Amino acid sequence: MPFPARDYYSLKLLQTRWNAPWEEITHVVETGHLRACVHLPTRWMEYGHYEEGKFIVDETAICDGMAAIQPKDTRRIFARGENTVCVFQSIKRDAYLLRLAAEPLQKPLKFALEELVVLAKDCIAFEQEHQIAVCTQNGQTPMTRATDANIPAANHHIFSNDYHNICIDGQRYQLGAKQAAVVRSLHDAMLAGRPWLFGKTLLKQAGSPCTRLRDIFRTQPAWKLLIKSDGRGYYCLNLSAEQLGNNPAHIAPQREHDKHDIREAV
Repeated sequence: MPFPARDYYSLKLLQTRWNAPWEEITHVVETGHLRACVHLPTRWMEYGHYEEGKFIVDETAICDGMAAIQPKDTRRIFARGENTVCVFQSIKRDAYLLRLAAEPLQKPLKFALEELVVLAKDCIAFEQEHQIAVCTQNGQTPMTRATDANIPAANHHIFSNDYHNICIDGQRYQLGAKQAAVVRSLHDAMLAGRPWLFGKTLLKQAGSPCTRLRDIFRTQPAWKLLIKSDGRGYYCLNLSAEQLGNNPAHIAPQREHDKHDIREAV
């Protein structure tokens, strides 16, 4: 009888799954190419974001379950075997960071190397993006890299895992559900020849309660490299026709009255 599908993999299992040196596994995690998670015990946590170096608390709630570890913290865990972590990345609410609450005061949490895991959906998306061969039960498959795969040289960007993973000219993004929904809408709009969309339209389509697009991308410091604004509330993907791999004629400039139509439809 086959085992049920896994929800997550330990880093050791990934090493076996990909037949990769341990140094390769730690490198992709600590550089942010692959998201590592831990299981949080029940604690009071603060949902928030950083503004000008200060943590702004939006909500305090009791939380438990999986949360993502920031790359800088995974680096310390790899170096020391364990490390105390106070700030995490929310998985369910991708626009937020999670910090151990100050009121009621929560003790710091220490996590060991063995507690780091990778969610199955992140693992599969990473394999697809980098064309990594999975080892079979009957034999070892050599580790492959993206540079070894037959990838067209003209393809400077990658949308994978339903827009949750993006790579554009070397800049990588790992997006949450609502962030990915925004990018999907902008990509569809660009391909349809109407690249500019009103910010509130994007938020509504993504099902976000946020009132500003920048709020949904709080956890993506480089999001303005991916999405550009006209300064009047409209946004489009910061991609050229060549990067999209389409004929420039298919991406016509959006007319001013088109924008007004979109605004009135919200």
